[in-house]
Amino acid sequence: MDYNGKIVLNDKEYDYIIKDYEMIIIDSKNDILRKNKLDTITGKWIDATAEYDLKLKLLLSYKFSDSNSLKLNVEACLMMHDFEYEKDKSDEVHKITIRSNALDYFYRPNDTYIKEVSEVIGSFQSTEDKRSYSPKKYKISFNKKEYNVFFGVNSYLQVWEKFMFDVFSSMNFYCDEEIQIDELLELVHIAKKFLSFISNSRKVYIDEILINATIGDEQYRCGKFYINQSLNKNIESREVISYENIKNNIPQIFDEIIEDNICFISLFQYEENVINTIDIMNICAAFESQFNITYKNYKDKNLKKVKKDILEAIENMKVNYSKIEDEYYNNIYNCIKFYKDTLKSKLEYALLQFEKLYETTKDPARIGYDFTDDYKEMPNRIKQARNDLDHGNNAKVTYKELRDTQLLRAIVYMMILKKAGVKDEIIMRCIRKFTRLGV
Repeated sequence: MDYNGKIVLNDKEYDYIIKDYEMIIIDSKNDILRKNKLDTITGKWIDATAEYDLKLKLLLSYKFSDSNSLKLNVEACLMMHDFEYEKDKSDEVHKITIRSNALDYFYRPNDTYIKEVSEVIGSFQSTEDKRSYSPKKYKISFNKKEYNVFFGVNSYLQVWEKFMFDVFSSMNFYCDEEIQIDELLELVHIAKKFLSFISNSRKVYIDEILINATIGDEQYRCGKFYINQSLNKNIESREVISYENIKNNIPQIFDEIIEDNICFISLFQYEENVINTIDIMNICAAFESQFNITYKNYKDKNLKKVKKDILEAIENMKVNYSKIEDEYYNNIYNCIKFYKDTLKSKLEYALLQFEKLYETTKDPARIGYDFTDDYKEMPNRIKQARNDLDHGNNAKVTYKELRDTQLLRAIVYMMILKKAGVKDEIIMRCIRKFTRLGV
């Protein structure tokens, strides 16, 4: 993302240069930084112009100052253009098209993919779009607006390349109402979470975000949207859940993401190819969060009985305590009264459901083969490791704990997909992405 042009800040015009998500505003340090006006240009959308009458909207954060210039991070940027210079076109945003290598592995529908690719390439021979297929549209609701989400195949013509058709799979959001710029940014983050989910990865990269591309009419300007991302991570096809497996439940998965029911911050392995203590804590947090959503009516009957007996015994033994003693009594009583189901009992219950899932497959699949032979000990090992880390004890991460975290992540995925209404045999296909084979 490279631009240069003019920007007006606090009623004064400055020259700027943007390169690789860093913006330098020339001769601005005295006017903005030294006069404590930094908050007037950071954390909000700022308008700017660039060459060829491009219009930019920038979301900035402070980086540092150098000489008499400010250096700012460009967190996001919306660029709108009209190379036909038709001034009556609108800058409203109605469609977002997202490109990512994760989507290239995800969207390969069995019945139509090759036909879609050939027809999109063939469309360059005609001014009319003669493609015979129509993408399946999924309705989702976000911020009180209705969106159509659909997947498809797009292509660029690049005559300077050996193979001049740049073909890629895309995820698209369309709304009849105008998409406001804050909503645009939120939708892109929702899309990133979806990509993380289907690729089992904390780091996913969006290669390109097109605005109003092939929208079907000529009244809106086109553009691009940029977000400041971490470095691109290579996604392998064997890690990505297939569109064919979840195509009937995509709206429900988006609902879970939009309603913030999935603990993305803790779900994925923190460092690629390395399991460390933070992964044990994270996956436990993701497990408990998802368990309470998927199995919200779960109660440990044994725990319920023991709590009831202890509370009755404590109530019967109460004597005339002093004020201080009574405070201790109430604290102990409430500790028992509000003591929740233990992590171990939840792990055991979820593992039982996971075992039932393996019974649905016609293949000779075994949990012991896919993960570890003594997988039934996972609840004990995870509980002990989590407790050791909680209390600052030295917890050694062995190969067994490594397999346990992978098994537990597969169980969390099972719970997410169950909540989204995915059939057990389809869940089985999806969670086998987390086996040692990744089949």
